[in-house]
Amino acid sequence: MYSLCCALRFSNQDYESFFNKNLLNTVVFSDDKQLFTENINSRITSNTVQYLTKFLIIGDKEKAFSIPLLGAERCNKIDEARMRLDNIVGLDDKSIKDACRLAGYELSYKINPKYGENNYKIRPDEKTVSNIRIMVNRSLYVLRKYGPVLLDDISFNGAFTGKINSASGDYLTPEGFWNFANTLDRADQLDILQVLSHWIMGLHSVYKNKFKNVKYLVIFSPRLNKLHYIEIAKISQDTISLISKNIIGYKN
Repeated sequence: MYSLCCALRFSNQDYESFFNKNLLNTVVFSDDKQLFTENINSRITSNTVQYLTKFLIIGDKEKAFSIPLLGAERCNKIDEARMRLDNIVGLDDKSIKDACRLAGYELSYKINPKYGENNYKIRPDEKTVSNIRIMVNRSLYVLRKYGPVLLDDISFNGAFTGKINSASGDYLTPEGFWNFANTLDRADQLDILQVLSHWIMGLHSVYKNKFKNVKYLVIFSPRLNKLHYIEIAKISQDTISLISKNIIGYKN
């Protein structure tokens, strides 16, 4: 069994046959803010944006930073991690810098505990801190504009099969299911297939009643301030059936 992400990447399926890209719509937002070159790993920047966004949407630091905290436990740095967590109160410079160092523990959880040993080297400069603040504000803007957020960090309990044993989605709003991406200048077939597969799993999960109201599948890039969306009503039933059976493993 695989996570949904791995199953999609290692699948021999012809993605082009699943989805008509003409159904993809794009909205570009403008806030007149300029992003600069960053001095830390882009994955840490992206994760920091996601964790801070979640914290400011749901108001629960423990939940928003739960994965980094688990990573800190794995590398015996939990006291330091909690000190960083206590310092995070909003989008001031200190909060963002400590959120970056805390986000670095994610790799300790997902890959190897040793990755948490060098978190002291994560020292975002002024431009990096500014970029993160801009991207979090962009994320907050779209979620509040199209929200409210009904579910976050969706685990799809009850939706797994003999082929897929894990998956996670970012946000559910009254009419949209959202995945956030760090770059994504142009959504490719894999990005589209992932958000569509997540939505199908949502319909089979313990949250199925909430997913039944979804009208749009949304991919948002806070770095590019660009949103891609698909109207579910325009997706053919044949496409949904193919993904359900061939990718996820539902029998009917």
